[in-house]
Amino acid sequence: MIDLNELMTNSKILYLIIGSILTLITGTIAFAIQSLFKGIYKRKGRLHIFYKHIQGKASNTKAQIIKHKENEFQINIPLWVEFLNTTQVNKVVRDFNLVAYYKGNKIKDFKQINEYSKQRLPLANDGAYSFLIEGHNIQKYELYFILKTSNEIDEIKIRYYNLKNKPKTYNFLILDDNLLSGEINLDNHWNKIN
Repeated sequence: MIDLNELMTNSKILYLIIGSILTLITGTIAFAIQSLFKGIYKRKGRLHIFYKHIQGKASNTKAQIIKHKENEFQINIPLWVEFLNTTQVNKVVRDFNLVAYYKGNKIKDFKQINEYSKQRLPLANDGAYSFLIEGHNIQKYELYFILKTSNEIDEIKIRYYNLKNKPKTYNFLILDDNLLSGEINLDNHWNKIN
């Protein structure tokens, strides 16, 4: 049998062992660098969110304010919302909602309507206001929001939570000092919120 000392003194075998170790190390480093750049490339891009004021299927009306009593109002807002994910990574939008404010202070969240009509046709994402947007994808949903309040309101904002459960809030609509009954005059173009 060949002795271990003889193997270690044979330069060809020693070079073969050293070459194998170096190949293993450089291959591992190259794989790690490739994985890092691939991960960075996958995340390149972002999630774009657009909204459009529409005539809702639920009420067959556009956004409106209905006066019930002297100081009690109902605000109805139908929307189309479109998510455009330009990354290769799935994105999450959780609890997409409208929030009423007065002088910078939160008053109340709108109620998210899950379905409409006697046939119980679902709104949003099968009735849910949370969305999973796959990479390189665009998705459109019809949403419907209602708020019944007796409080003063001067602003409505869009709010949702991201994958890290951090709230994202964007301006949506500024209301006059006095809530008046009738249709809310809104443009019907696509608007970007982020």
